[in-house]
Amino acid sequence: MEGLTIVVGVGVILLAAVGLWALVDAFLIPGMIRESKDSLRKPLAMDAMLANGSAQSQWSGAPAALPME
Repeated sequence: MEGLTIVVGVGVILLAAVGLWALVDAFLIPGMIRESKDSLRKPLAMDAMLANGSAQSQWSGAPAALPME
């Protein structure tokens, strides 16, 4: 019976560790996703502004202004 108690005790400790890991991830993952989106959004927005500026200059005859940061 004592062997079963040890197995259950180790199982409870492992489940508690996994539960703590899941709780920490629940708070960290949204921030990681936000950082990833921001790092993708910046170059795409710059490309879109450059493409929009060059398209406008083709139709208006005026040179396109480069966006300033």
